[in-house]
Parts: sequence; structure tokens; C-alpha cells
Amino acid sequence: MSGQKYLYVFTSAPYTGSAGQEGLDAALIGAAFEADVSVLFLHDGVFQLKRRQDASQSMLKQTTKTFAALKDFGIENIYVHDLSLLARGLEPKGLIIEPQLVDSGAVQDLLQQQIRVFTF
Repeated sequence: MSGQKYLYVFTSAPYTGSAGQEGLDAALIGAAFEADVSVLFLHDGVFQLKRRQDASQSMLKQTTKTFAALKDFGIENIYVHDLSLLARGLEPKGLIIEPQLVDSGAVQDLLQQQIRVFTF
């Protein structure tokens, strides 16, 4: 690892714009350069990990398979804000991966531990 700690925060729902794809691409590039990459799904960003998504009504590429493979790309630190899930009626078993659930205090700690935070 390069010692660089980067956190990629996903706050947008999928297929409402290009933010999800752009954030995913950026996180994968960071991992390719051996940075210590973490991802956090917050607010509507938790929908990026929802099972059974359908991108057919958008002009955007479906990203669920790539999000599901984050660990295969060397991104081990995958976090989901627990209250964001709850507020949107989602449960961890309805996600495409098994992230670490974090509370609001842990989110603040994560943000403070990073060299760079990128929000999408």
C-alpha cells in the first residue's frame, strides 16, 4: 500500500446521473495505484448496493456487478451507514455485498482518518 488513505463516499441513487459510475471508476483507479481505498455508502447512495436493479430505463451502464466485485479489485473496506439503510427501508440481506454497517459516529471517524475524501 502507498500509505495514501482515500475514502470514496457514494451519496447518489443509481441511474439518476453519472455520479455512481464516476465514483466507482475513481475508487477502482485508486485501488489500482495501491492506495488504501475505502468506500462508504451514505444517504441515497445505499441504493447503489440494492439487489435486483434495473438500468434498462436509463442510458447509463449497470454497475451492480462491479460494485459486487469491489473486494476482487482489492477494496476490502466497504461501509454502509446503518441509519441510511433503515431510512430507505433496506436491510443488509437485500444488498449485493456484505458491507460493514457503521453508525453516525463511525462515519465521522472514517472521514477524519482519511487523507482525501471524494464524494459522488
